[in-house]
Amino acid sequence: MAFASRAERLARAQTERFDLLVIGGGITGAAVARDAAARGLSVCILEKEDWAAGTSWRSTKLVHGGLRYLETGQVGLVFESLRERAILTAAAPHLVRPAEFLFPEYSDRGRPPWQVALGLTAYDLLALGRAPSRHLRLSRADVVRRESLLESPALVSGAVYPDGRTDDARLTFENVLDAASLGAVAVTRLEIVSLLRGAKEVEGAVARDLETGRALSVRARVVVNAAGPWGDRIRRLEDPDARNILRLSRGTHLTVPFERLPISRIVAFPLADGRLLFAVPDGAVTMLGTTDTDFSGEPDE
Repeated sequence: MAFASRAERLARAQTERFDLLVIGGGITGAAVARDAAARGLSVCILEKEDWAAGTSWRSTKLVHGGLRYLETGQVGLVFESLRERAILTAAAPHLVRPAEFLFPEYSDRGRPPWQVALGLTAYDLLALGRAPSRHLRLSRADVVRRESLLESPALVSGAVYPDGRTDDARLTFENVLDAASLGAVAVTRLEIVSLLRGAKEVEGAVARDLETGRALSVRARVVVNAAGPWGDRIRRLEDPDARNILRLSRGTHLTVPFERLPISRIVAFPLADGRLLFAVPDGAVTMLGTTDTDFSGEPDE
């Protein structure tokens, strides 16, 4: 299928009045645009940089239910995440694939084995049979047989459980492509500089074309702010006195050459301070992450 040129898409963006204008081309904005276009709405989605250029390609590449959220009692969140994992796996099996996670258990860190077993049993039940398998308890020898690098005098046992992994940037991009194939106007390199105010509500936005410097107006019945960590900045275009409602955090990933950390599956490794570190084999590297810390700087950073 031939897609319209950027000039053609810009012309449509300026001349049509859309049902929906989506600001932000990360996974949230892309999925909103695709879903709306699939329902027959006219949609325009604008992104300041490139698709998934912000947080949506800096993830741990996992599609998971959030096992650790069970510990804080967020059962509803885990249930919703597991349901969405099943939907994504069915809708995009070439991008969202089942993956085996190995959870080693140590005597000097992490949760005791009975707590891990209880949490994984609850995780299985919340999946409502939509997971490819159930968790499996492992002896110490079983853990070492699967991943010899986990050998330690403190290692006592472990478990494997199913979850999912993905190519996060490609998943975002394919949502945009699908939205465009359904008639949505999708344009990158457009920075929102102001919102168009009607008598009672926002009726569109003014964007600056970062390639030419020219401004253009896009009108829509509804505007969706899907700008992620830039969301408060977009809100203040409507109300300069609006308080921040986002608590920003920064997640850090480290990558090491795969030959330095040659693991064959994803490992959910308990740290001494109670956090969970994922080690994810990803082609030529093994990725370690993530750590969340509060962040007060510019979202572009």
